[in-house]
Amino acid sequence: MTDIFDEVDDDLRRDRMAAFWKRWGGLVLAAAIIVVLATAALTFWKRSQAAQRAEATAALAQAVSAGATDPKATADQLAAYAAKADVSHARLAVLEEAAARAQAGDPVGSAALYDRVAEDRNADQLAREAAALRAATLRFDQLPPADVIKALQPLAAPNAPFSPLARELIALATAKQGDRAQAAKLFDELAQDQATPAGVAQRAREMAQRYRGEN
Repeated sequence: MTDIFDEVDDDLRRDRMAAFWKRWGGLVLAAAIIVVLATAALTFWKRSQAAQRAEATAALAQAVSAGATDPKATADQLAAYAAKADVSHARLAVLEEAAARAQAGDPVGSAALYDRVAEDRNADQLAREAAALRAATLRFDQLPPADVIKALQPLAAPNAPFSPLARELIALATAKQGDRAQAAKLFDELAQDQATPAGVAQRAREMAQRYRGEN
């Protein structure tokens, strides 16, 4: 008796399945095809993007090395590359160009390029602060000490990534203003700060002694 009911149940299930596929089979297959195509398209897009990034990176490396023995030529190559590159690679090119301009003896042009990155709200915060510090360093001898100090103050905040270097430059600018006692105090504070890297702390101790007139 059980076998008969099982056979009836099987027949009913087959009938329902047949009816289901007759009504909805086309949509199910279409949905499956869409999923497969979407997956394939996503995979292709990812591979394409990776290939484009690799190509852009290779082009940037070529631009950097194109004038390896001539910093100005390198800078010109990087400027041309940045004009047609995607945003992220263009930003890297600008940083490389800024370094090349400085090496070529153009601190004004270099500082202007670092300013561009420092003022780019879409750039990484670390890159922006590094660019601002480099621009201030390049202008150290061209600007009044008070202007240098003003530019460096935001970078000298506690826990800022380049705070020790910014504080070192502020102390030097303070000495340049003629306030040797205050400069020695700033260098002492920098040397005693546990967050100050060893190399910077050593320089700060030596400069503090110098401006106190101990050597």
